[in-house]
Amino acid sequence: MDAGTLGVFASSYYITYSFFQIPVGIALDTYGPKTVLRAGTAFCVMGAILFSFASTLPMALLGRALIGMGGAVSFIGSIHMTTLWFSPLQLTFAVGLLSSVGKLAGGALANAWLPTFIDLAPSWHHVMWGLCAWGSFLSLLIWVFVKNGPSDFFHSSLKGQSFGYYKKEFFTVMRSAVVWRMGIFGYALYLSLSVFSDTYSMGFLQQLFGISKSSAGKLASLVMIGSAFGAAVLSYLSGRFKKRRMFLRLSGGLTAFFGGLIFFCPMHSVALCGFFLFCLGFFSGGQVLIFIISSENLPARLSGMAVGATNAIMMLGGTFHNPLVGEILKFFWDGQKEGAHPVYTLLDYRVAFSSIFIFYLFSFLIAIRMPESSFKSPSV
Repeated sequence: MDAGTLGVFASSYYITYSFFQIPVGIALDTYGPKTVLRAGTAFCVMGAILFSFASTLPMALLGRALIGMGGAVSFIGSIHMTTLWFSPLQLTFAVGLLSSVGKLAGGALANAWLPTFIDLAPSWHHVMWGLCAWGSFLSLLIWVFVKNGPSDFFHSSLKGQSFGYYKKEFFTVMRSAVVWRMGIFGYALYLSLSVFSDTYSMGFLQQLFGISKSSAGKLASLVMIGSAFGAAVLSYLSGRFKKRRMFLRLSGGLTAFFGGLIFFCPMHSVALCGFFLFCLGFFSGGQVLIFIISSENLPARLSGMAVGATNAIMMLGGTFHNPLVGEILKFFWDGQKEGAHPVYTLLDYRVAFSSIFIFYLFSFLIAIRMPESSFKSPSV
């Protein structure tokens, strides 16, 4: 695959993930997180099984799209679950910790070790089969142990309502300026993970330092590790000092600063670059605050839909920006290949990453104009 096709392949996950955020939000508010999480993990496993047997690009795309459909449940379903288990004072840190565990257990380990596993295994199919087995085990745990809060009871004010009622509530969420501001802010900061770290970082770091793919993967994992720590620390501090806006500004401004250093500045030290990658991830981890702010500014009965809409807007970054960066790389490509694989220069990557950097700056402008949160529990 060239960079353009790789971008489309990467975006296939984010397309279904984004599209299903609002339907999943409605389902969460109607049926509760336990039922929805069960369905989501089942779709994830089915998609992973299909992907593991893929021998053609369309089959791989379909498998990845199914994983995105199931994955649409994971984060907002888990956030909704925390609202049933934790008090409002504990909620901010619980959501930050939830984000941290997901990024460490999933993203960081994937970037750091999957290239090594693929080199050791007979083929990448065998690695995927192992992941399918692990996903099936997690799915079983959710079916057996997960509860809707301490009493395992979920009350919904939406269940049994007419289509017109759902439509009215949906437009209540989509007319919220806070949801759109927070979604676009998250879109910008999450590009550090969905586009840079997940898709193009290894090629860029290989060109920057002339290192192996495995070494570049371990270096790229520092973005995800930083984001995991940043999500927990920044969410805790924003709740501790009751300063959501200040930490949004800090996240937006310093994500742009460290992103600019990594993308455009000459870099000779791998250790220093690793520190900058960690910092980029750490401050972009502040995007976790957008879910708390969105849910705080809408009635409690709409919390699932509000978080789903915010997450849908945020995840469009992976949908649109992966192909965009890929097409920019392909446009400036000089035709050089290593075997069957296109090789892009450092300048190609820097021009393509400027499309990410512009959104970092935009996120900082949004944070400046954002009013301070009230820190009150939303009414029903």
